[in-house]
Amino acid sequence: MSKKSIIFTVIGSLLAIAAMVMLIWTLREHKSARNVYVAAQNKYVSAEETHPDEDLSINNSKPESEVQTPEEVVNLEWYELADVDVKKLCADYPGAVGWIFFENEDISYPIMYAPHDNDKYLHTTLAGTYNRSGSIFLDGESTPDFTDPHTIIYGHNLRNLTMFGRLRYYRNTQGYYETHPYFQVHTPDQILRYQIFAFERVSVESNVYETYGPDPDGVNELIDDIVAHSMVKTDIPIYEDDHIITLSTCITDELYRFIVCGVLIDEYDK
Repeated sequence: MSKKSIIFTVIGSLLAIAAMVMLIWTLREHKSARNVYVAAQNKYVSAEETHPDEDLSINNSKPESEVQTPEEVVNLEWYELADVDVKKLCADYPGAVGWIFFENEDISYPIMYAPHDNDKYLHTTLAGTYNRSGSIFLDGESTPDFTDPHTIIYGHNLRNLTMFGRLRYYRNTQGYYETHPYFQVHTPDQILRYQIFAFERVSVESNVYETYGPDPDGVNELIDDIVAHSMVKTDIPIYEDDHIITLSTCITDELYRFIVCGVLIDEYDK
């Protein structure tokens, strides 16, 4: 073997080792973050089982007379699907402003907020520890009570499907939207229900990221543009005084993002 071949072999081996170390580190970080958020869900969220095809009595410690049947669960009102103690959450973590809950339970996380700062929670958990999984967080220019005409919430698209990783299913899995059309935002005093009306890939320079605050410029034109380019076409009406939430996550192409947009359709006072 020539000297040059030996050098290339050594370099290749070192790169492979470095890649393996990085992968192990990343997996450990993702597991650590997952443990943090599982603990948070166990502490602050009580959610009803929403999958009627499962036997709810299995491994259930309640007496048989108290176990809900699938029919009873399906007949729950939307605001009964999850009970989130947001007041306790906000008291324990001052950066928290709410909780996002998909009604099929695929996504359930606290929403963090740092005024005028979109970097703080990019790689920081709700507990304040560094982790590249980061947090689900509200745009720093959005109003933290979710009253803006257009609100942006960010989250990483992780390989293990945590954070906003499952949003990829709207783009990649046929029929997923039809069975996953709603999500909720829980605040200290309300539960807000949103119906997804559009999703699409957008440029990182899209005007969707320039529209926030209580009186944003061009929000109606923005919504028209989102609807026009959406990967799904719905008949959901959007009016000038509606409240829109855009969920944004990264994709493999660093020049683009994937967004899922929902319109507020109902509110419930706690």
